Amino acid sequence: KLGYRTDDHGSTIATARTLPLTGGAGNITGIIERNTDFDVFAVTVSGSGSLTVNVNNFLSPSNTAGANLDVLARVTNANNANIATFDSTASTSASFSAWFPSAGVYYIWVSGTGNTAAAYPAYGSLGQYRVSVTFTLISTTTTTTT
Repeated sequence: KLGYRTDDHGSTIATARTLPLTGGAGNITGIIERNTDFDVFAVTVSGSGSLTVNVNNFLSPSNTAGANLDVLARVTNANNANIATFDSTASTSASFSAWFPSAGVYYIWVSGTGNTAAAYPAYGSLGQYRVSVTFTLISTTTTTTT
């Protein structure tokens, strides 16, 4: 009997893997091992600004799709309140920007999904992916009105 691959990243805010930003950018790879898997990454930002998130499934050396993964990606705050979600019916990758109102830790969630437009379920949406992020800082100051 063949078992499942060991989960590579945490699936909750408490077990999120840190995605460090160097010079405002960072990237990390992962694998969605089962159709119930979520990989969660913690990103710390230094002020208000925009985070651009790209999640691309694995490409073989000949630049053809190497995974069955259809990406569902979302960004939440520390209270798990949704900031942005991306689930394209036209692409198996995800690319979007989210506005962060203040400094803090935010979470990028990656999972597999089905596609009602293409008529396939989430069951086999598994495989390798790469998350690339770029943060554009707008302000580190807070304005107080009296």
